[in-house]
Amino acid sequence: MRLGGKSAETVFRSVIGALAKYGAATPSRVSDDEQVYTIREDLGPVIGAYLVLVRRARNIEKWSLFLQELLKGRYAGVAKAFFSFLEIALELSKTMHGRRRGYTISPVVADALSSALKRFVDKIIKAQ
Repeated sequence: MRLGGKSAETVFRSVIGALAKYGAATPSRVSDDEQVYTIREDLGPVIGAYLVLVRRARNIEKWSLFLQELLKGRYAGVAKAFFSFLEIALELSKTMHGRRRGYTISPVVADALSSALKRFVDKIIKAQ
């Protein structure tokens, strides 16, 4: 999935900052043009689903705070659910578009799943 737009840098910095706080992100290559980080393997699907979640989000700060709480362990079940959401996105994208596209998660699927994830997380937060 490609991360772009006005808030891409804000999202990137908040994700890396939150992961670094827990020792889960380490720089692997940093240059003037790009920054590449390695994240803990067990958090890869969580961050992948989080990036789907913040797609087209207006309130990045809200979701950044949620990510920090998630990484603290406050929403342990949500981390497992995020893994499933990411699997759904990958499978649906593969089914809809096969290998003929230049992306792993279809933009159509990412948009639809992003809306579902936002509602899911809002309900979980309210229930706690």
